[in-house]
Amino acid sequence: MAEALVRDCSLTLLSWLPPDFDAVDRFYGTHLAGALIESLVPGAAWRAILGPLPQPLPLIKNHLLMRIAKQLARADRFDVLISGENDTDFGRPGIQFVANPYDHQIRLDAAVDPSRIRGAALLAYWHLAHRISSFGDEGVRKNLTLACSAWAAARMRDAYAVESIVLYPPAPGRFEDVPWAERSAGFVCSGRVSREKRYQDVIEILAAVRERGPASSGITLDLALLDYDAGYWRELEPLVERHRSWIRVHRNVEREPLARLLSRSRYAIHGMREEPFGMAVAEALLAGAIPFAPAGGGPVEILGGDERLLFSSRDDAVAKIGAVLSSRALQDELRERLASRQPLFTAERFVKHLRELVTGFATQPAPVRQVISR
Repeated sequence: MAEALVRDCSLTLLSWLPPDFDAVDRFYGTHLAGALIESLVPGAAWRAILGPLPQPLPLIKNHLLMRIAKQLARADRFDVLISGENDTDFGRPGIQFVANPYDHQIRLDAAVDPSRIRGAALLAYWHLAHRISSFGDEGVRKNLTLACSAWAAARMRDAYAVESIVLYPPAPGRFEDVPWAERSAGFVCSGRVSREKRYQDVIEILAAVRERGPASSGITLDLALLDYDAGYWRELEPLVERHRSWIRVHRNVEREPLARLLSRSRYAIHGMREEPFGMAVAEALLAGAIPFAPAGGGPVEILGGDERLLFSSRDDAVAKIGAVLSSRALQDELRERLASRQPLFTAERFVKHLRELVTGFATQPAPVRQVISR
């Protein structure tokens, strides 16, 4: 979003810590280092209070940033306020880019059973965050809402009774056009080390596929992982070690090596269920690989709802992957169909549409017509 706007706008970024644009550019392929972007962070006192705590407290930090954004809005310093952090109350109409209505989900989780300690503690946490920002649902409804998928748009409709404009995020990277015959007959699975990514499922699915016969016995798995949850990795590592003859682990891979790995592999696999978008799936699609993913969330849209690539269980995944591996004709058909979807996830398309939306909003902020009846 910053890359899309920095050339045409005077851009200010409000974040918890000062951004490291060199690192951002290396990972996302942007060109923000050296750009004229003003950086604002909370005062030292807030960071001194919240920084050393053992828990990251993302909701508290997010609502503190909302509080500061409201102060900036009242000063009337900025023409347009934009958030990439889900449901946001700016105190005046702004633009919110949503993957999942996070604040609303926290509220639901806290209300499941307030009598339990966890439920009560979560509810107190949610109330404290709202006290900091004076958050209100009506503030969210006033915004122009951009959603990363129709799945995310449906969640916002359920949570706040607002309609969203679906704007698929771009899959960053320069992908090589490698002929199918020259690609590795293996799979890539990429993402952060986090429990919801379900890497155990991915490994067990491919282990079962390898047992099906000659067409699949030699497949490999490249795990391209971003360090995140050390505890989860300790659980996962013994399983990886058990299958080390056909699994390779790549830690903290930067953008170009990841794009190269995807461009030289025939297949990709995703494990997370009900993911709001599924960037790893879009990256594989742009790289010319054939991705497989759970039948839910944003990946369904990325893959055009093709049931041959979407699985509902481990057995279903094994059967569908096996069918594709054993048929060159099916591979060619899927590759042609997936190639037609590639323009939906390019940086050029995202940049063009975001600029148009921001320009339109600057002249006429989101009207009340965004609100729909339940």
